[in-house]
Amino acid sequence: MDNNTSKRRSDIIDIAGLLKTYLSKWYYFIISVGICGALALCYIAIKKPVYQVNANVLISQEEGGGGSMLTDVTFGLFGGSGYVEDEVFVVSSHSVLSDVVKDMQINKKHLVKDGLLKSFKYKDYPVDVYCNPSIPDTLRVTLQFKVRVNEEGNVSVVVKKGWRTQGEVEATSFPVNVSTPYGDFVIDKTEYFVPGEDLATNIYFSSYSAFAEDLSEDLSI
Repeated sequence: MDNNTSKRRSDIIDIAGLLKTYLSKWYYFIISVGICGALALCYIAIKKPVYQVNANVLISQEEGGGGSMLTDVTFGLFGGSGYVEDEVFVVSSHSVLSDVVKDMQINKKHLVKDGLLKSFKYKDYPVDVYCNPSIPDTLRVTLQFKVRVNEEGNVSVVVKKGWRTQGEVEATSFPVNVSTPYGDFVIDKTEYFVPGEDLATNIYFSSYSAFAEDLSEDLSI
């Protein structure tokens, strides 16, 4: 009887003792909460935002003028699914996506450093890359333009393909001309450029066709 009683007592958790032990290490909890909070803020600031756009497209078949009776009957019986599939193929075609990339100039990605963080800019980037229109039509690689500007306005441009340098220029002002094996490029400031401030930005330049391939992977029709 005494053995069973002592066994039951040993199974009882000493909550007060545990709380006393935990409270004696209170600073560990505060440090852990602080570290986790800082990591969460860094993740939110660094994480690249992902946007989703949805749209409805009305596809209408032209009426009259050359349509046969057999075509009209087939369209009515099967709901025009073949016609719609043809239009979907056109909308998602590589040529159409290439035109979209070209019109919106989204074959260039601007990564701008703001303090300790870096973020991608779509429109309000401080500098941009310009070249002959034939270059992005035929380019088969992705070029990285590393642009650095100090407070005095001195500009440094390094062009890389992977780890290899393809061009390098030091200048005292914009615009900056840089020659590479893939063609000549001009780096110039935009309306969002702020004189007298340090600037560090990387511009990733690819062909319209290559970016259209990437765009097709994110497009669902």
